Amino acid sequence: MRAARCSLSLIALALAFAGSGCASPHAYFSDRWADAKDVFTASVGVGGGAKARVGPLNAGIFLNSDRAGLRGGEAFRLADGPLIAGDSDGVLLVFFADQFDLRYPAENPSRGMAAARGVRLTGDALAERHKCHRCAVVPLPSPLGAFMFPDSPGYYTQLEIAAGVGGTLRLGFNPGELLDFLLGWTTLDLFRDDRNARLERDAAEKF
Repeated sequence: MRAARCSLSLIALALAFAGSGCASPHAYFSDRWADAKDVFTASVGVGGGAKARVGPLNAGIFLNSDRAGLRGGEAFRLADGPLIAGDSDGVLLVFFADQFDLRYPAENPSRGMAAARGVRLTGDALAERHKCHRCAVVPLPSPLGAFMFPDSPGYYTQLEIAAGVGGTLRLGFNPGELLDFLLGWTTLDLFRDDRNARLERDAAEKF
């Protein structure tokens, strides 16, 4: 019985590879690992207040800039200094306001060139996997109102809490990313974030 189950598992794995087109086993498993990391969020930052988030809806009073952690499937660490425009929250009661885009950090004199390049590379990797987001919906009369909706699918299925005074902690779980991870084993890319398989396909098309 155990041998039969092992045989079925091997057949399923072979079918997954067969359906993955030009993707190599390395790209396939790298994308599965990346999908697994997308499911959870854990980061620390500076700021204060508390908020809860369900998809794009934020509720609470929370001003924050993340400094280090795991978000969008990428581990990151930012140097100390002024708040970074690319990784901040500004929530006042029920405003939609959240952004995480390390491609555009604010000028920070305390950050060396090597650290800045590292942040930019992390931001590029996030963007390639559609994990950056900038959301702002402030329901006030124009021109004070602001409307900006991210094109990152995972943004709309994130569940998250964050709180702190001086130092902050953010914890999150994403059921949409969990579904993307499970379907990814069949090579179905629900959230368009299988970066390694895509890079291999693009390279193959050039030859």
